[in-house]
Amino acid sequence: MRFRKIYQFLIQGSIPPVIAAVIFIVFRFFSFDNSEMDNLEFWCSTAMQIGIAFFLLYLNQSLIGGRYKTFFPAFLYLIFTASNDLFLYSWVNGVVTFCLFIFFILLFDVNLQSYPQGVALNIAILITLGSFIWQPLLFLFPLMWLGMFQFRCLNLRSFFAGLIGFAIIYLFILAGSVYMDDSFDIFMEKLPDFPTLFQTQILEEFDMKEYIIIGYLLFLFMLSGIHIFMADMAEKAKTRITLSFLYTITLVFFVLLILQTGMKNEWAVLLCIPLSLLVSHLFTNNYKRTNFWLLLATIVFFIGIYFVNP
Repeated sequence: MRFRKIYQFLIQGSIPPVIAAVIFIVFRFFSFDNSEMDNLEFWCSTAMQIGIAFFLLYLNQSLIGGRYKTFFPAFLYLIFTASNDLFLYSWVNGVVTFCLFIFFILLFDVNLQSYPQGVALNIAILITLGSFIWQPLLFLFPLMWLGMFQFRCLNLRSFFAGLIGFAIIYLFILAGSVYMDDSFDIFMEKLPDFPTLFQTQILEEFDMKEYIIIGYLLFLFMLSGIHIFMADMAEKAKTRITLSFLYTITLVFFVLLILQTGMKNEWAVLLCIPLSLLVSHLFTNNYKRTNFWLLLATIVFFIGIYFVNP
């Protein structure tokens, strides 16, 4: 049937992600004044987001698995993030999303390692270094331990390896502070500011356009959850565990996006990584007519919402 061929083209074809990348660049281009087109930060952040979108292909195919080879996660990520300036504002977002991508690669590969404590140590060092750029990355620590628990790799050694990875970085900073004889100013400056980290601003800075976008993303998230936990029991055990963890971390990002709207730019772009993988799995494993029309509606929505004034 014709709809099935179009569906397969969108899901499995290599051209749609390229088209999405072009749409992404065009939308970014028109989001800024002409005077900002020579802004290196703008082009670096744009390039990083496009690169992360295509890195998702490796993450999806090699570490998550699926019934079909697909380029669809990259397509979804670019469509999601192109819709609003909320999803791309500075190079910090690119660095933060890159840290999350490496976090997923290390964590999803943990059950293949003989010594999971080494993986926990590497992830902890990554999170700690990333927190110097954006402090809320520290929330990935409990998510790391939760993921290792779901992959049945969490033990006392891997738990304390995470704490040691955090401590190692600060020991180096402490040593540098002592060497420079700065009265521990550098060390104290780099310590986490927990009151700021847990500060909440519940739905204080969203405009109507952002409410609509987040609402539609939440709708897709709920459909993906129904698909994972109720409709799709034929997947391999590892794939089910990985999708379950992605669902959990996406839920956490949704909650943090609502609770900390002062950092909505970063939380929203982080949210799009696991959500793109979940929604991709929803569409690529059900070649039904209802899914085809939902996919078309999703594409039209995220392209059309860009032209809606907040």
